[in-house]
Amino acid sequence: MVSAAGKAQYWSEQVFAPAMHEQRPRLERCMDRVSGARPTPRDDVAAAVSVGIACRGALGTNETLRVSAATGDSRAMASVVGATSTTATRRQLVFAGPRRVEIVRDTTIERRLEPNEVRVRSLCSGVSAGTELLLYRGQIVPDEALDATIPAYKETAGVDDEKSVYPTPYGYCLCGQVVEVGASLPVERWLGKLVFLLASHAEEHIVRDDEVFIFLDDWKEPVRELVLSCPQLVSVVETVVCWLQDAAPVVGDRLAVVGAGLYGSVMALVGVRLFPSSTWLIVESLASRREQLEGALRETIGPSVRWHVVDADEVPMRVRLEPRFDIVLEASGSISGLDTALQLVRPSGRVVVGSWYGRKATGQPLGALGSTRVHRSHAQILFSQVSEIPPWLAGRYDKRRRMGIVRDILSDFWEPLALFCRNVRSFPFEEAGIVYAQLDRGALQAPVRFLYPDDHA
Repeated sequence: MVSAAGKAQYWSEQVFAPAMHEQRPRLERCMDRVSGARPTPRDDVAAAVSVGIACRGALGTNETLRVSAATGDSRAMASVVGATSTTATRRQLVFAGPRRVEIVRDTTIERRLEPNEVRVRSLCSGVSAGTELLLYRGQIVPDEALDATIPAYKETAGVDDEKSVYPTPYGYCLCGQVVEVGASLPVERWLGKLVFLLASHAEEHIVRDDEVFIFLDDWKEPVRELVLSCPQLVSVVETVVCWLQDAAPVVGDRLAVVGAGLYGSVMALVGVRLFPSSTWLIVESLASRREQLEGALRETIGPSVRWHVVDADEVPMRVRLEPRFDIVLEASGSISGLDTALQLVRPSGRVVVGSWYGRKATGQPLGALGSTRVHRSHAQILFSQVSEIPPWLAGRYDKRRRMGIVRDILSDFWEPLALFCRNVRSFPFEEAGIVYAQLDRGALQAPVRFLYPDDHA
């Protein structure tokens, strides 16, 4: 079992330090105060939370809350932490309208917990640039809920106008620490634990116990560090699993991926590793993305005639000289990417569309759709979305089982996946408006995460 001082050192160096470098002297003084002898197993959870609370005080809270680990009274400690949580003002990010985000008070968490709920204090959250930019730009078509399985988003469906979408919180890649536990839950399992949530950008969340699929403390340290550095990687890998389940490739299939952003790159890397006997073509227009993916594939797999990364301009030549592809996974987020996918698919093949186009699809040309070859091809177009389990797997799979696959892939492939997270950009939560504006202009291409102030004042 990791000691309390060890956990606090890990959190300070891996999570808080990038956002609070200027506060390092105060954090170190805090660590000096709370480090000491290794606690007994009985008191380890209590001591870990005590360290975290003490460090919050050292980083600038108005009132330093300290709990003695010597008593071993975890339930009493949970109620004390909860008392502080419910009286503080917490904030959340809200998409207030097209190209307008606001940081506002979150009144939904200013209440006591139900017996099966936990309160989670946010550490960091990843921005899913494709989906969140649709919402930021006003390109969502609000004919259904933003997400069919995340409770917070189930009520966002409405008529086809902006009023049915805005204002709304959004996001689904958040890491945090459990600071309060409902009466029916085992404190030793929950209190002080690091967890991953499918939750919006906010300083604090209240969630049911069955909404927590991932305990980061259960993972080996390199994987935990990777997820904390790039929280959206969990959702990206889950999406890739969903795409592969929908695509259902068989041994020897020729597969193509259109788009080498974070989703397409992870799809290519995981796919080539899982299906080494298949031929893979990855199409990407941006040279920087092609170079990054080629480097990752060479470093982890080596040169091979089984995979190729090419510019979109090369597609017409390739379909003239080579066989087309049994399965094409469209992950570019653009209608032109779908057009490319239709050019690549062979007769009786399958195009799996992972992109959410929103209003970008309106009035966009799709030349390949009108071709005689596609008309006669008997090719399938299948739209894949991670919110729900594919119908043909629903009898055997549920969300928790699929998250188990995500955990296994991250544990097995964490080293090559880390290559895509080298350039993650971290920003204070308060700078969200600037960040989305930069993403919107294309001035920011790297994965982005928000960091939350440790005191959440």
